[in-house]
Amino acid sequence: MSRRVVEDTRRLDAGDTQRVGDAEWGLAVALASVGSLDEALPLMVHAVGHEASIGSDANLQMLERLAWLGMMYAQAAMPAEANATARRIDEIGAQVESVSMPIRLRSELTKAYAAAYVGDSERARQLTQAVRNYPEVPETARLESLSIDALDARWQDQRSRAREVALQLADGVEASRLPAIWRSEERRVGKECR
Repeated sequence: MSRRVVEDTRRLDAGDTQRVGDAEWGLAVALASVGSLDEALPLMVHAVGHEASIGSDANLQMLERLAWLGMMYAQAAMPAEANATARRIDEIGAQVESVSMPIRLRSELTKAYAAAYVGDSERARQLTQAVRNYPEVPETARLESLSIDALDARWQDQRSRAREVALQLADGVEASRLPAIWRSEERRVGKECR
């Protein structure tokens, strides 16, 4: 359905309009949600570039798109790009009056992914702990922070820590009311760390 929206919007609009950017953003989010990063990433890069080209660099819509882009870079194991995107989120966030908790958490989780990928275990652990310390942190963010900790421990060859965190993650996933796609992904990460 999202692909059709993008095709129809491109056909109706005679150029790179806001509607085309919005349609591409929607398709990129849908593709990323089902794990198709190879298709989602170029669309999101274009959507963010389009948003910046129309001069709306310091707004909440740009922050939301950057948060998604940062997450995609992190999931695609592109730590330099993820870090750069997280820094850009922080810079724009400083100019915006009110930044939502999901965007702040996404920025912190993106930085944690990037730190873990480059071997900065201490920084990754600080960031994931900070996410878990947010008041009323959503369960998805708490579990994602645990999955980053588990992967970091595995990459650092800290087997006992990896096992401990993976068990916490598995318990949290089973106790959660997350959609089945999230539960299966978090379980997969937990099993890899055992």
